[in-house]
Order: sequence, then C-alpha cells, then structure tokens
Amino acid sequence: AAVATAARRRIGVGVDGSVGSDDAFDWALCNVYRPGDTVVLIHSQPFQFNPGAGYGAGTTYAALEAKAKKEGGKILKRYTKRGGRYGVKLLPILTRGDPCRELVEVAEANHCDMLVLGTQGRIHDKAARAPQSSSTLSSVLRWLSGGGGGGGG
Repeated sequence: AAVATAARRRIGVGVDGSVGSDDAFDWALCNVYRPGDTVVLIHSQPFQFNPGAGYGAGTTYAALEAKAKKEGGKILKRYTKRGGRYGVKLLPILTRGDPCRELVEVAEANHCDMLVLGTQGRIHDKAARAPQSSSTLSSVLRWLSGGGGGGGG
C-alpha cells in the first residue's frame, strides 16, 4: 500500500518589523507551519516621494531607494535568522510599491496557500493564542477586505 505524503505548503507572511508582524510570524510558525513547508517572507515598502530629491535637498531619488532597499533587507534578514534557528525553510522577498497590492501579488506569484498578516492595535485571543483584529485594522487588511485603499477584492 502506498503511503500518502502531506503536500508541502507555501505560507506567505507579511513582515515589516512591527510587533504585529512579529506576532503574525510567530503565530504562523507555531500554528500553521509543518516540516517541509516553505514560509515566504514578504516585505513591501511604498515608494518614497521627496519633491526635493535631486534639486538641492541633498538626497537623490537613487539614494532614497538604496536606503529603503538596505532597510528592507535588514528586516528580512531578522526574520530569516529567527526562522532559521528552527530549521524553517524561508524564502525572503522584498518588493517596492503599494504594500496592499504587492502582498497579494507576491503571495499569488509564489503559489502561497495562505497569507498571514499582523494588525496594528491588535488584541489576543488568549485561548487560541492567535492575533485577532481590533477596531483599528491595518490599511492592508482593510484593502484586502475591500474596504478602501484603492480597491481590493
């Protein structure tokens, strides 16, 4: 008799270095992750707009982008180190653009089975030890639910 093997899943986790994304990352590892799964770490940064860039403000657009890329890389490295301590297979991805759209598009492009996000102003369901949304959802979660931010759904 053939033994069925569990499908290896891809779990997308949006991370930004905040307490909410730390909680989401920890929750995904403790409650969803199984050996053999891949955790796709997604950090998306909005484009910077500085009307003075390149016009005597002392900072060029290229310098702002380089700084953002470096900071994003540090955030991803922090989560990669945390997950690596437990032998978790991680795929870090840094994107630039509208975080709402980028999180969804990266998760879809990487065939994620689910997308785990933290919230701002979150509370905890102590029984489930899962992050629960409060009355102040992050803009990403509002966008995903179709409640604003330029689209959704």
